[in-house]
Amino acid sequence: MGPLVARVIGTPLSQAVAGSLVAGVVTQAALAISGILLARTLGPENRGYLALLLLWPAILSQVGGLGLPFAMAYFVARDPGHAAALTRSLMAPAALQVVALLVCQIAVLTWYDAGKPGPVQLASLFTLVAVPAQLALDYGLGILQGQQRFLAFNLLRAVVPWLTALAAAFLFLSQTRHLPMVTLALMTATALGGCAALLVAIRGVSPHRRSGKTSSDDAVPGRRQLLTFGVRGLLGSIYPVETFRIDQAVVGLLLSPAALGVYVVALAFTNLPRFIAQSVGMVAYPHIAGAPDRRSARRSMWRLFGLVVTLSVAVVIVLEAAVGLLVPLFFGPAFSAAVLPARIMLIGVVFLAGRRLLTEALKGTGFPIAGTVSEIASWAWLVPALALLIPTRGLEGVAIAMTSSAVFSLIVVLGLDLFRERGAGQSPAGYARGTVAMKP
Repeated sequence: MGPLVARVIGTPLSQAVAGSLVAGVVTQAALAISGILLARTLGPENRGYLALLLLWPAILSQVGGLGLPFAMAYFVARDPGHAAALTRSLMAPAALQVVALLVCQIAVLTWYDAGKPGPVQLASLFTLVAVPAQLALDYGLGILQGQQRFLAFNLLRAVVPWLTALAAAFLFLSQTRHLPMVTLALMTATALGGCAALLVAIRGVSPHRRSGKTSSDDAVPGRRQLLTFGVRGLLGSIYPVETFRIDQAVVGLLLSPAALGVYVVALAFTNLPRFIAQSVGMVAYPHIAGAPDRRSARRSMWRLFGLVVTLSVAVVIVLEAAVGLLVPLFFGPAFSAAVLPARIMLIGVVFLAGRRLLTEALKGTGFPIAGTVSEIASWAWLVPALALLIPTRGLEGVAIAMTSSAVFSLIVVLGLDLFRERGAGQSPAGYARGTVAMKP
């Protein structure tokens, strides 16, 4: 581990990677605090309801974003001088997205709320804040990431988790167990974080802002070019199985809200390796997008991949040994059934971490479709695995299905990269379809 870390730290990436890792750990700490406090405040059933209520706007905002926030990050990283023009060009589409997605959310909540208890229906109304707040956060962070303003980026991506943790602490100490009040507090935290990120980002792309980088003579990418790039890499960038928690939806709908509450606790122990990969990937993506040539981009990609896998394995070994004690200690004996699913999913999260880093890095090389294909492959594996294992193994079956899907999806993305590189070797311009050109 030492030589690998030394090679990475010895590069210009050192401060950015270190800062992003610290931000990831700090964010994970906030999520751990809020997860524990919300579980103790609400209990398994209401915790399950809250997870489902937050799931719908997460799906809508990520899918409805059409990949435009991460496309913004890519094209700004390639030419930071275009940031102001790109921001102006996406204002109208973003406004249309908010209106269309709110209509969709109202339709979804009308269907979901039918027959639900009154507190659940009231709580669902408060989640209407989530879609515009999440889009504001995504666009703001996309601009900051593309400009590689990592200090502001890291601070702002930690704002919502820490505001949520503070809200959860207040609710726990005040013994507020009413689901609508808990939901309102969380939505307030999300709205504040989204507004802060967007305001800081917009201020930073002002034409009058001084920067050491200037625009090239290349034309500013149009909306169609951003949309094409975004849609090609959409599934591989939002990680639907992870982000939308399709497994949570399956557990909540096919088993019970109480089972979902237990499962959410099990998932909490897989977050740290995910955040290691996410944090490094957030730096790798714009850094590789701005690399001068393909060779240096791939050198950075494999060094960072090795770093992520090494750190993830180390973390998983510790958690595997400790999870049996930590679940009852922090969450209480009512959640003891989460221990076995957590141990199974901790194995799979190493493969998920490796895949996340590779898809972010390949997206930075102009190959966003690799992540999308690997994500679709994970679904193709996961759906039949869940259908086969849930009836016989319950929550344990869900954990096995998730772990095996993670292994398969990493194999797929490695295969796609190998196929692309063979094509590039035969003809430097002959990258696989879905690639934005990079100097050989």
